[in-house]
Amino acid sequence: MRSLKVAKGFLTLFLAFIMMPISSYALLPIRKHLTDATALNRQRAPLYAELTSNKSLPLSYELITMENLALLVTLRLDLKAKKYLKAGVGLFHDDLVDMALTPAFSARFDNKQAPTQRISIQIKLLRKKWKNLVNQDDLQSIYNEAVNILDHG
Repeated sequence: MRSLKVAKGFLTLFLAFIMMPISSYALLPIRKHLTDATALNRQRAPLYAELTSNKSLPLSYELITMENLALLVTLRLDLKAKKYLKAGVGLFHDDLVDMALTPAFSARFDNKQAPTQRISIQIKLLRKKWKNLVNQDDLQSIYNEAVNILDHG
């Protein structure tokens, strides 16, 4: 009987935590980060789906589900950190990126990131050439060539 009361108490506490208004987030940095991330990923899921003919939807939904599950296991951490946050120690608060700083959605990567289209590479030739460049300690040439391949295919 006691374990049932404990379970009900935990469930009540958890539901209160989940339903907590956003204004309470200052002392719950992990919850704020995960909730904001989930909202952003819900917004972006259909945008990515449009670019991938809906193939990315399962992955987006899996990410959102994992973020929601993480809320369950991070409750304890946020509650334990509260006393430090009240004392002015930025525990977790200073460690998690504010989702408001996330770059705006873009249908394409910039030229320093992976391409969104398939590229064709003669891997044996490239491996041989890069091996020679590594032996010559010419890593800059490898970098330049890799950027060129990503930019122009």
